[in-house]
Amino acid sequence: MHYCIGQIRAALGDRARDPRLILTVPKRGYRLRGDVLFSTNARPKDWKRRLAIAGLIVALGAATAFVERRPNNHHETGVAVLKALHGLIC
Repeated sequence: MHYCIGQIRAALGDRARDPRLILTVPKRGYRLRGDVLFSTNARPKDWKRRLAIAGLIVALGAATAFVERRPNNHHETGVAVLKALHGLIC
């Protein structure tokens, strides 16, 4: 467990002696600092950027769902190619 937390701290740039994100709770384990994750002193422009990023993620998700729901003939194309190759070999 300590090794995994050490890897997570290294990936996040956090340190055990001066924790910014992951706190050690004696005889309990570990916890994330909520005051850092959900900061209320964000700059006014931050919410606009976050809203734009969230909108982009939603738009990409909707586009992906639309493309994936369209009927396609990939299976039939693959079968036709395999039949043609089989006809050439046999």
